[in-house]
Amino acid sequence: MRVLVAAACIAIIVGVTYFVSAEFVTYRLTRDADTKKALADTLRVACLDDLQSVLPNKTKIRNCLDMGALGEVDVVRRERQIGAVLH
Repeated sequence: MRVLVAAACIAIIVGVTYFVSAEFVTYRLTRDADTKKALADTLRVACLDDLQSVLPNKTKIRNCLDMGALGEVDVVRRERQIGAVLH
């Protein structure tokens, strides 16, 4: 009888530990994904601001293209508006 009780206690402890660790991993992954999305959104806004400035900095525009914050379409559209090559 004691062996059954001990086995049941061990099973409960292992199950609870597994559940808590799985919840923590899920929470951390969700938090990391939210942080990455917020950072990407902020980077895109900053790059769009640079693109729409009166005299866009070619190096910043090139960096934004390399990082994927701006698309080629955005840059080409702005190039047509101001009549200058930006990348």
